[in-house]
Amino acid sequence: MAGPRATFQRTSDSQRRARTHTPLVVVAFFVLIYAPTMQRERANISGRFPAEYELYAANVPAFVPRPTPWKATHPAEGGGFSLDLYMKHGEWKAGLTYVLVMIWLIWHRAIIEVASGLWR
Repeated sequence: MAGPRATFQRTSDSQRRARTHTPLVVVAFFVLIYAPTMQRERANISGRFPAEYELYAANVPAFVPRPTPWKATHPAEGGGFSLDLYMKHGEWKAGLTYVLVMIWLIWHRAIIEVASGLWR
């Protein structure tokens, strides 16, 4: 019969496998979901704003952020963050999702630490 240490060792092995597979899952997510979404968004925006998007695309990388901000020349823009636009365009959903995922990760880590402390 396997004792508590053997049970904990099996859990630890599965956690190790999960850590090994996590980068693969992230890459697969990017390739299968995020990359096609970026392409659709580019096609949509370039179709709606062809001249403006060409200038934007020439100055802003698609995925990796540029080290310095790009200063677009739009006299009608007020500049800066707008809470009204943030709420209007549903960006709050991304913020809420981020907060919920962080809470889940912290909670999950606490559970693992408590469980690993029981077997020491």
